[in-house]
Amino acid sequence: MKGRKKTSTNKKKNGGQKVNNERAPPDIPDIDTVLSQADLALESSDLETALKLYSYASNVLRENIENASSPDSTKENAIILSKVLGKVGEVNVSFGDQEGGRTNFLEAIDLLNSTSYDESMVETDQSNLVKAQFHEARAILHLYLGQLSTAEESLNSCKSGIDDLKKCILILEKESVAKTVGRDVVMENNEQVNSPEQMLIDTRQQLCGVHCSIAEIYLTDLCFEPDAEILCESALQAAIDIDTPNYPPDASQTMANLRLSQNRGLDAVAYILEAYKRMRCGCEALADLVGLGNDNKADDINVQEIEQAKELNEKSLKAADSLPGFEFRCQTAKILLECASILDSSALENEENMSSNEQKEFCVEAAIQVLGSLLAENDEVVEIWFLVGCAFSQYSTPNIDAASYYWKSALDMLVKVKSELENGTDMEDDSNIVQLDEINAQIEEINTKLLLLTES
Repeated sequence: MKGRKKTSTNKKKNGGQKVNNERAPPDIPDIDTVLSQADLALESSDLETALKLYSYASNVLRENIENASSPDSTKENAIILSKVLGKVGEVNVSFGDQEGGRTNFLEAIDLLNSTSYDESMVETDQSNLVKAQFHEARAILHLYLGQLSTAEESLNSCKSGIDDLKKCILILEKESVAKTVGRDVVMENNEQVNSPEQMLIDTRQQLCGVHCSIAEIYLTDLCFEPDAEILCESALQAAIDIDTPNYPPDASQTMANLRLSQNRGLDAVAYILEAYKRMRCGCEALADLVGLGNDNKADDINVQEIEQAKELNEKSLKAADSLPGFEFRCQTAKILLECASILDSSALENEENMSSNEQKEFCVEAAIQVLGSLLAENDEVVEIWFLVGCAFSQYSTPNIDAASYYWKSALDMLVKVKSELENGTDMEDDSNIVQLDEINAQIEEINTKLLLLTES
C-alpha cells in the first residue's frame, strides 16, 4: 500500500510573519480516471469503493448532461451515465439489494429511451459508432433486468435485448471493416481501441448468448408453456447459426441439455463434447493444480521442448482465465456424466470412429478435468467432491480408491456441516429442519455408494 504524502513540519522563516499553512483545494479528478479506478475496485471485489466512485461519476455525468452545449454531447454523456448506472446496479445486486439494482437498471433504460436520434442526419463514423454504442448499452441493461427476473418477465427482457443487439449489428455491418475506428471512443478513449469489426464479433457473441438464455427459460421457468419445446429449439438454432468455435460453449451445452430433456441422449453427446472442447485447455490447466490433470511427462526433454512447454503453459493459463463461470462448468460435468451413463448401454460409433465405450471413458475423463478446475477455484463445495467420486466410479473399470477418497471427503464435510447446524441454530426453525433433512439424505446416499463400492 502506498503511504500518504507526509506534510512538511518545517516552518519557513519569513521575517517573523506567519506562514499560511492552509491546504490548496484538491484538483477535481478526471471522470475517465474515476471510472477506471471504479472498474479496478469492482474487479478486485472492493464493492464499497466501487460504489462510491461510480456514484461520484454518476453525479458528475448528470451535471454534464444538464450543462451540455449540444445534443451530441447530451447523447454521449447519457450513454456513459447509463453504463455507470448499470455498474451501480451490479454492485447493489452483489450486496444483495436486488430491488436497488433493478431501480438502477430501469433508470438507465429510461435515460436512454429519452435520448433519440435523428435517423435522417448525415452518417459519419462517429455518429454510427455512438448509435451502435447506444443500442449495445441498452441491450446490456435489458439483459441485467432479465437476470433479476423469472419466466415471462425475464423472457421479455431478453427479447428487448435481442432487438437492440440486432440494431447494433446492422449499424456495425455498414461500417467499413478496413477503417480503424475506436470501439469505445465515447467511454474508453484512454484505453486500447478496437475496430468496428471486433465490436461486431463481440456483439454477435452477446446475441448468441441471449438466444441461449431464452432457450434456458423455455427449458425451466416456461417449460410447460404451449410450444415451449419448439420455441426452445428455435432459439437454440438461432444461437448455433451465429456460433463460432471461438465463442464460449453456451450454445453447444444448452443444445446438449435440450437433447437430454428430449431423451435423445446420443445426440447430446456430440454437443457436450464440443462444449468441453472449447474449455478443455483451461480446465486441464486448473485440474493439474489439484492433482487431477492429465499426465504428459517425458523422460528426456531438450531445450526446445522446454520452451514449447512454457508456451503451452502460458496458453493454458490464458485459457483458464477465460473459462465459463463456476455454475456453468458444474452443469458441464453433470451432463458429461449423464452422457457417460447413456453411452454405457450403446454400441454405436461416432464420426471419429470411437466406440461407445471409448466415448464413455472420454466423457468421464472430461468430467474429471472440469470438476478439477472447479476444485482449484473452490475446494469447499461438497457437491464437487461428490461428483468427482461419481466420475471415478463410472469408469468401465472403476477407480475404487479415488472414488472412495472423494466420497469420504464429501462425507466428512457434510458431517461437519450437520454438527454445526445442530449445535449453532434453532432447530425449531422450519428452514433449518429442511436443511438438516437434506444433509441427512446426502449422507445416506454417500454411505450407500461407499457400501456398494466395497462390495463390487
